[in-house]
Amino acid sequence: MSTAGARLRRLRWRLTLLFTTMFVPALAVLAVTIVWSDDASRHRRLDDGLRRVSAAETRLAYFDRGRIAFDEIQADDLHADCPGFVVVAGSAPPFPAHWSRRECDSVDRATLARRLNDEAAQAMRHHAEYSQPRTIHPPGEDPLRISMELIWNEDTGTWGGAVIAMAGTEGVEAAHRRVILLTVLGCAALLALAGLAGHALAGPAMRPVVRALEQQETLLADAAHDLRSPVAALRVLAETAEADPVQRAELLPRTVRLAERMSGIIDGLLTRARLAAGVERFLPQPLRLDQLVEGVLDDHPEAITDLRPTVVSGDPDLLRRAVGNLIDNARRHGHAPGEPARIEVTVADGRVTVADRGPGIHPDVADTLFTRYQSGSGSTGLGLTIARWIADTHGGTLSVTASPQGGAVFVLALPTHPPAARKRRTKARRTRLPTPPTVTKSKEPNT
Repeated sequence: MSTAGARLRRLRWRLTLLFTTMFVPALAVLAVTIVWSDDASRHRRLDDGLRRVSAAETRLAYFDRGRIAFDEIQADDLHADCPGFVVVAGSAPPFPAHWSRRECDSVDRATLARRLNDEAAQAMRHHAEYSQPRTIHPPGEDPLRISMELIWNEDTGTWGGAVIAMAGTEGVEAAHRRVILLTVLGCAALLALAGLAGHALAGPAMRPVVRALEQQETLLADAAHDLRSPVAALRVLAETAEADPVQRAELLPRTVRLAERMSGIIDGLLTRARLAAGVERFLPQPLRLDQLVEGVLDDHPEAITDLRPTVVSGDPDLLRRAVGNLIDNARRHGHAPGEPARIEVTVADGRVTVADRGPGIHPDVADTLFTRYQSGSGSTGLGLTIARWIADTHGGTLSVTASPQGGAVFVLALPTHPPAARKRRTKARRTRLPTPPTVTKSKEPNT
């Protein structure tokens, strides 16, 4: 079953796909515009060149004894340049087609001359100049772009011929195809960049949501971990009190205390959730660490303790959870099979040391002890993870080392309260925070 964070990450990819797809119509319009503009621009340049040639040669044509003289046309520079042209009779008195000197296109001039002569004859019959360039398709030849100008014979008052400039469209079409290819590749690259940009923008936008859901899942996992043992104990107490009226008077106060402990655990979970979400600020207060640990140890009479007065700044509920998790971890895993747990708890100089007599910690496992769901002992691993988080929140540390007597030693180190401030607060609150002598309990484990 995937987590909410994994589902949101998949949603991020879907949003990336949606963001990329939104660019497709815009890129399609851009591509069509570029292709159309390039095609129109290339044909316009070709047509301008054809019109320039046909108009210039028409102005150079004149009639001598009723026929067109070609001496000025032959002397013109365009006669040896491209695009080429031809002078045909059309429907006027026939004369041999006069071609420009340079062959710019590989065409059959005889076949093309007949086709162009028919074009000129049709223009003369309809009394039109046909000056607008157009494309023709000679049989067996590639398409040609032509521009026609009719020559007026002032001596007879009729059309005397036509100048037709022509050029093949192969070069224009090849260049246009290259533009199409580059446009397609460019649009694909832009689409890929849009996808990358969308994915990059979706990440920061969804990160708070992912973090909030991960915090929610963490809260649920921590609640399940912290409430599992108290709920089981509460059920046992309630069932015992219900079945045995003799022990009811003794069990009911323990049930109430356990319910109060569960209430404190729930408040701590909510506080941690609010702190992690940034809804509430962490506001530490001065407290007696030895007294706090002593209160936690009320539920663990088997522990051997050495508690010395220590004042630290912190949240009492969170620190109570951290110490309780360390003691619970030692009680569960800090003993040999078949033997009772032996726990030693020491408080001094802002440090809470919890030592056990279990199998110890292997060096390869020590780094993963504080990682969620990786306890190395088959449990969920949440207890030590929560304790490490609480230590970090208070600006302290939580470490584990091997004990010389065997077993593991967990050390929760917290910043101690400044001496001057501690002295003032102790004097002002002497009735609430008395300074007792060193408390030393020595109780053997229950067998």
